[in-house]
Amino acid sequence: MTEAQAFAVPPCCLVRRADDPLGPLFLKARRDAKDYVNDYLVPVQAGADLALIYLDPEARLAVVAERPSLVEGPVLERGQASAPGDLIRTQEGFFIKLWDDKKGARHLAYVALASGLVWPRREQGLIAIHRAWRLEV
Repeated sequence: MTEAQAFAVPPCCLVRRADDPLGPLFLKARRDAKDYVNDYLVPVQAGADLALIYLDPEARLAVVAERPSLVEGPVLERGQASAPGDLIRTQEGFFIKLWDDKKGARHLAYVALASGLVWPRREQGLIAIHRAWRLEV
């Protein structure tokens, strides 16, 4: 396992906090905006009300794997709505749907599994919703 500051770890890596080497795994995510870049931690398994966890760029992370493996789990029946914590599959790929608390308001965000990038909307062209899923080394 290599250690680095958060800003130096590319998005889409599986990581642990360096000060908690036996702690939970996270997916490293990044939001590239016009005037800033923010890094986040994303839980690696399904759960109700998952949210982006803001990450200080100077925080130290231990990289466990450069790319996670996805275990999709069963698909929800057609007509059921997705919720934060679900994995959604669209024509563009797989995304984890999460809460994004910013500026005192709660928004939805989608983290692309292929890139680790955070997007504001990604349910157009919805193919499937997975309520039970996880990422593994």
